[in-house]
Amino acid sequence: MAALLLATLSACTAPPPTVDPGSDAARLRDHVETLSIDFAPRDHVNTGNLDRCAAYISGHFRRAGGRVSEQVYDVNGRTYRNVLASFGSGPRIVVGAHYDAEVDTPGADDNASGVAALIELAYLLGRRAPEHRIELAAYALEEPPHYGTPNMGSARHAAGLAEAGTELEFMVSLDMVGYSGGNMLSPLPGPLGENRLVVVGRNQDRAIAGRLADAMGIVSVCKDERIPWVGWSDHANYWPHGYPGVFICDSIYRLNPNYETLRDTADTLDYARLARTVSALCDALMDWRTP
Repeated sequence: MAALLLATLSACTAPPPTVDPGSDAARLRDHVETLSIDFAPRDHVNTGNLDRCAAYISGHFRRAGGRVSEQVYDVNGRTYRNVLASFGSGPRIVVGAHYDAEVDTPGADDNASGVAALIELAYLLGRRAPEHRIELAAYALEEPPHYGTPNMGSARHAAGLAEAGTELEFMVSLDMVGYSGGNMLSPLPGPLGENRLVVVGRNQDRAIAGRLADAMGIVSVCKDERIPWVGWSDHANYWPHGYPGVFICDSIYRLNPNYETLRDTADTLDYARLARTVSALCDALMDWRTP
């Protein structure tokens, strides 16, 4: 399946095959394998593979029924793109995930898992009628050497929303959501239980993080934004514009011993849990009511 998708997407124009809507563990694995095997490497130099990723994501967003657009920008003579899909109308919520990977790594958990979740979330939203406008954003350039710079895809997206005067209820980043094994130490306080997923945010985003965590059956941790790991994902680029932002992850990376190594492969992830995570997040977004 993965090899077939590579062939059909080599020109970055053909749509992916039709799939049934809904969150499914086997399909999530197929997304992760396609991104981490067929489209590897996915670093800032390999723009051809990044374009294939963008085409793959865009094709699925369209098949899911999203209103799809791209935000295209240049950095140092290379072209990159954010892929966006909107569902529903009303107050806006952004859910995003970066599709690039650390140099010379497969990047299955970091962050093909987040992108796979984003694609499956699109199918769930496409067959329901959100009362909010839920915008899904697949970003380029989260990883070094562009991490922490205005060239990050999420930084470009956040700045664009602010320039347009867009009202945004909050942003959620999905960044490493597929790993459930291991026993490495985490900087988070208290027991995490078997799920190991957390919603992380600033103190001022505590209400949003808590509501999401309660709805999804996971835990939330909110700290002072000056603590580095509180901002270790795309959500932090929305803060300077006054937008709330949190991220969902498998415990700030420390519980995954494969982080940023060649061992971060598709066969190390827990797809049954990932499917439950996508469904729970969709339910939380569908049930969201503005206070």
